[in-house]
Amino acid sequence: MGFTPAVSKEAGKHLRDKIRNAIKLANTSSIETLAISLNPIIVEWLNYFMKFTPSETFRQGINYLNLIYVRWGIST
Repeated sequence: MGFTPAVSKEAGKHLRDKIRNAIKLANTSSIETLAISLNPIIVEWLNYFMKFTPSETFRQGINYLNLIYVRWGIST
């Protein structure tokens, strides 16, 4: 028997909502400015969730951020 802690669906949704709201509030055409505005959210997320399942947390987070940056790039 084993137990692997992971990010809950609610926590993941909360993080994605925070990122979406930060992008809307940033209202910028510069990816550098967008990255600076998202940095505190990403650091908070990594500091909290990397304690439990680092590889899974990192993989899910990076995949989501890559998707967000691509969607943002297409829309600008």
